[in-house]
Amino acid sequence: MIDPRKESERIFVAVDTTDLDAARHIVDTVYEYVGGIKIGLGFYVKHGLAGVQYLMRGRSIPLFLDLKYHDIPNTVEEAIAGILPLRPHMVTVHVSGGTEMMRQVKQRSLHVSQKLAIPPPLILGVTILTSLQDSDLRDLGYGRSMASQVVKMAKLAQDTGLDGVVCSAAESMEIREVCGKDFILAIPGIRLKNGAKHDQKRSTSPVTARHLQADYLIIGRCITLASDMVKTIQSIVKSIETANPDKAI
Repeated sequence: MIDPRKESERIFVAVDTTDLDAARHIVDTVYEYVGGIKIGLGFYVKHGLAGVQYLMRGRSIPLFLDLKYHDIPNTVEEAIAGILPLRPHMVTVHVSGGTEMMRQVKQRSLHVSQKLAIPPPLILGVTILTSLQDSDLRDLGYGRSMASQVVKMAKLAQDTGLDGVVCSAAESMEIREVCGKDFILAIPGIRLKNGAKHDQKRSTSPVTARHLQADYLIIGRCITLASDMVKTIQSIVKSIETANPDKAI
């Protein structure tokens, strides 16, 4: 569980590189200063379970394995079962995979975790990627606005037993109103003031994300590309802790 007194525990650093040595350097540098490490599809495809084990070896810190599974229910079930020996704190599946997929994945994760005698992971549903905007939804044939579509998907994830969703801060307050205070909101696309947005279209600052009730802040390149990663993390934490909520946005 998050200690609400420690804003640093809400930060998961995204290791957005496939270079094994560079990734290990990031983990070794930041693990004492944040709440967890996020590993994505690129690193996992190249290095697999062994690579993740190497990366996290000797580091007692929560792992967010963000592989965004999206396939038929049986395939995703097997994929989730295959990564549970890594003892991830959180994993992701696409909500657009459907209700049956989400239900079965949740049930399978509980069953396998019990057999392995490990805590079951939190399963988060990916709503609409933060690299997309309203025009992209229209191109894909969605008839709803971004906010309406994301909230609908979040409620669907909750109704099928998932623990929370990955969403942008722009939709977080509406999701919180519909899904309640215990539904986990993990916010990617975090960018520092005047920093590059890279491929994110729905981005926000750490202070604004927390003001909008994010449980976890997924922060990658603005930390991992910084000349001093630790100093950058400490600056982010301080900015959140000292922010006036009325001025956060």
